[in-house]
Amino acid sequence: MAAGREFRSLQQRFEQGDNSALLLAVLDWLHLSVPPDWVKENFAERFFAWYFYDTMTLDAAFGVERPKRYRRNPRRLRSKLRPVIVFLVEQLHAQEGLPLGTGAEVFDRVGDMLGVKGRSVSAIYYERASTIHRKVFPHFVSWHLTIPKNWLRQLGLKPRVQVKSS
Repeated sequence: MAAGREFRSLQQRFEQGDNSALLLAVLDWLHLSVPPDWVKENFAERFFAWYFYDTMTLDAAFGVERPKRYRRNPRRLRSKLRPVIVFLVEQLHAQEGLPLGTGAEVFDRVGDMLGVKGRSVSAIYYERASTIHRKVFPHFVSWHLTIPKNWLRQLGLKPRVQVKSS
C-alpha cells in the first residue's frame, strides 16, 4: 500500500513537470519487482551517481554516448520526407501507368524533384515505416489529389524540378 502512495506521489510530481520523478519511479519499481540483482544494483549505483551530482548527465552516469557521427536531424528529415516521397512515387506510377517496382528511374526522378539521391528515395519508400503510406496514398493519387504546399514548406525543401502541389 505504501508503494502505491509513493508511486502516486511520484506520478503527480512527474505530471507537474519533474522529469526526475519518472526515474525515481523506475528505481522504486526495480525494488518492488524481481529483476536480477545485477540490474537493481547497477541501475541504482549509476542512477544515484547522477542524482547526487557525482556525474552531470545520465549519459555519463550510465557510461553511454551517441555514436560519433550521430545526428538527430537526418532522422527527423527522413521521417518528414516519408509521406512526400511515397506520394510522389505513387503519383508517378499512376500518371505514367508504370507498375510498382519499375526500377531506379522513378526513384531518381523523385530524388531530383526533392533534391535527394534516388537510392535514398528508394530506401525510404521501402522502409517498414512507409507501409501505411504505400497503402493509403494510391487512393489519394487516384482521386487526383496533389501534395499540399505546406508539406514542402515545412520541410524547407527547394525542389530542383517543379512538384505538382495544391
